[in-house]
Amino acid sequence: MTQCIQQALESAKLQLTSDSAALDAELLLGHILNKPRSYLFAFNDVLLTSEQLAEFKTLTHRASQGEPIAYIIGSRGFWDLDLHVTPDVLIPRPDTECVIETLLSHLPENCSPYLLDLGTGSGAIALALKSSLPQAQVFALDYSYSALKVCQSNCVRNQLNVPLINGSWLDAIKDLSLDIIVSNPPYIDAADNHLNALRYEPYNALVAGDNGFSDYKAICSQASSKLKENGILVFEHGFEQAAELRTIMSQANFNQIETYKDYGGNDRVTIAYKEVEAC
Repeated sequence: MTQCIQQALESAKLQLTSDSAALDAELLLGHILNKPRSYLFAFNDVLLTSEQLAEFKTLTHRASQGEPIAYIIGSRGFWDLDLHVTPDVLIPRPDTECVIETLLSHLPENCSPYLLDLGTGSGAIALALKSSLPQAQVFALDYSYSALKVCQSNCVRNQLNVPLINGSWLDAIKDLSLDIIVSNPPYIDAADNHLNALRYEPYNALVAGDNGFSDYKAICSQASSKLKENGILVFEHGFEQAAELRTIMSQANFNQIETYKDYGGNDRVTIAYKEVEAC
């Protein structure tokens, strides 16, 4: 049966159960037609070919089973970037933009810091910061070669020069003296019941030991020796982790520790400065 764009979208919305069913349907059909969403509204009476309709139904079914739209279409918008994403990396989320906003609010104008994004994944944080601070020297590190391949594709896609480093947290950093370290590391406890909702995303990028704090502790124990005087350490974290994380950062000789909320009003970003040793 032939359907026009509007009919296909209406049918798909009935199958999708997410809170953003209409948007999800539009993103899927726009991907198939290689057209922006504005095209779907302006030309909603255009008839789809049988091949287009069949592919749309296939992708809609995948989405109805819980597969994330970003993985289905292979991309996700973040900050002012268009990012390629695969199941090898976490899907960038709007609340992670609060990391960018928080850090930028703490920096003077026209600064040119040496900055490292730990556990970069798709490169979302590193590339957003490079886009906002073109004079900065931004590095992106990940343990996963597959993730770094995705990050490299996003460097090319967004025409941003960010050197990539493979390694385990700061063990991989030998000669860099950094002004800023930023990270959105794994922070979900293995017993957390939210994990099922994230079953399509890479487990190792989500889950950390020690009730979700093991990677924070590892990074904090190494960060001070890699940061310059008054260097900045910034973390994204779970909404119930801020108090414990501030304690961990304080014990690792960081001070001026502050936590900031995300767009939903939850604690999400904590920033601190390297403690300056007394003369």
